[in-house]
Amino acid sequence: MKSLYRTPLIHKQMEKNLKIIHIIACIASLFLIIYSYKLSIGKPTCLYSDYVSLQSISMLLTIVTIPVILKVYKNKTTELEKKTNPDKVFYKWNIIRLSVIFFLICLNVIVYSITHLNSYLLCEIITFIILVFFCIPKKEIPAEEKTVQNQEQK
Repeated sequence: MKSLYRTPLIHKQMEKNLKIIHIIACIASLFLIIYSYKLSIGKPTCLYSDYVSLQSISMLLTIVTIPVILKVYKNKTTELEKKTNPDKVFYKWNIIRLSVIFFLICLNVIVYSITHLNSYLLCEIITFIILVFFCIPKKEIPAEEKTVQNQEQK
């Protein structure tokens, strides 16, 4: 069986880079949420019929995209040992997952700034919580390697 940790130095640097990108995305998202709340003081800038279409599109994208991207990420990264270059696949899918969640936050910020509906502020906060807690880049050691490492330590 191929080891996921062929090059531990590259793996540690890659994991460090992903954590830095994750922190930057979290800070930028928090800034956007706070800024959109401060910007929302005033009257809405679109008609009621536009509210309905914006609300439908934004809510549907948020509700469908979050579980889909988390499931796709899990499926793509669970079988890393079968891939030819697992570090590259891991890095790529972490970036894709962070990008999609950050895009959803930006979409909800824009729609909230236009419509001033509190449901979008709630969507922003929920998506931010998912970004912070469910998108932490970490590469788990497969169970087979854990047992081998435990046996080597004994």
